[in-house]
Amino acid sequence: MLQPLISDGFLQYHYWLEMEGVSANPELVGESHESMSTDQSSRSSKKRAKVWEHIESEVVDGIEKAICKYCRTQLSLVAGKGTSHLNRHIGYHCPQITQEDRDRFLATLKSKPSDGDQVIFDPVVFRGLIAKYFISAEIAFRKAEDPAWKEMINYCQPSFRVVGRQSVRADCLLLYEEEKLMLSDQFSKLKSHVSLTADLWSSNQNLGYLGVTAHFVDEEFELQKKIISFKQISFPHTSYAVQDGITSCLVAWKMSLFFFLMFLHDCIMELAFLCQY
Repeated sequence: MLQPLISDGFLQYHYWLEMEGVSANPELVGESHESMSTDQSSRSSKKRAKVWEHIESEVVDGIEKAICKYCRTQLSLVAGKGTSHLNRHIGYHCPQITQEDRDRFLATLKSKPSDGDQVIFDPVVFRGLIAKYFISAEIAFRKAEDPAWKEMINYCQPSFRVVGRQSVRADCLLLYEEEKLMLSDQFSKLKSHVSLTADLWSSNQNLGYLGVTAHFVDEEFELQKKIISFKQISFPHTSYAVQDGITSCLVAWKMSLFFFLMFLHDCIMELAFLCQY
């Protein structure tokens, strides 16, 4: 099952993964990343793309990473895999880049024919937008194979090869990994503590789930709420199962040293859990 979530809208997304009978297979994600980057593989290794004015490469733990010059987020850097994910970060996701610099960068991705500006269609970016749409609208992956959906996409952009449910699912996992990296980087730079809340949920099939939400104040002094874990635990719920689920979440996000307060929905389970610390 997919681990931590980034926003409340991903809650149903996790449940769909269970109902679809698919798992977060890293090999599938890697294959999707390779297929999405096919159009970019012919680019020169001399880093002539405009995005390298905003990105620098560094070796982190023996692995070369692409580092955003603004927010210092670490992104993957694999030779021959293209820069589309870097373009998305600078053009749409980076929270620190100024709007002026963002607009200037996006302008470099456009062509300027004599009859006016026209945006160059990028199939990689379009697939990312499709994945965002499926997540935000809480649409089942099987809808990607709906004939009406394919007809609409073909009419809007005949050159785009419509992807199926498995490709949309893998693209969603790629977006999730990007969001997870940015949130993890944000946690590492926090100067305040993080408070956690946890809740238990049971499906119609008597499957037990544990959700953990992080609450913190960011650098702009705004309260943030991010779901960082939604995982299956044993049913019926026991204090030990809850303890194991929360502990694994703290270890995965390296929060054991700076989380401040923990709230659980059941006072008995709360006491049993807190007595372990």
